[in-house]
Amino acid sequence: MRRIELSIVVEGPRDAVFEYVLDPKKLAEWVAQDGQGVVTGEDNLALGSTYTVSTGESSKRTFEYEVIGLEQPSFIAVKTEGSILTYSSRLTFEEQDGQTAVKEVIEMDDPSGIFKLLGGWLMGRVEKTHQERLDRLAGVVANPG
Repeated sequence: MRRIELSIVVEGPRDAVFEYVLDPKKLAEWVAQDGQGVVTGEDNLALGSTYTVSTGESSKRTFEYEVIGLEQPSFIAVKTEGSILTYSSRLTFEEQDGQTAVKEVIEMDDPSGIFKLLGGWLMGRVEKTHQERLDRLAGVVANPG
């Protein structure tokens, strides 16, 4: 099992930031690499709900997620299973002087088969991608519209 820890401070109160993250209509704005894409699934993210994010033109990838933990407005945890990687991600939200500290902990199974040779590279890609997502989240929450 591999573990990555990331964090960012987002302008705005915890409840508003958490509500933004839970809105399926806004997921593509910060999850997709180019801020575009399509989210399909349930209208509200709740424990056990599933959703798919298909990224926009630049990368054309699809990720399927399941919400495996949720406590408003403290945390949301999701799991994704793919042919190469399986991992879970837990986002926690803490009030911090009128802003929100968002922390993400990602736990990944070690890749198997031939992909085992790419473990370090894959880990780096996941870390980079998720930090970029947090950065986009901070940007879209601070500058909606």
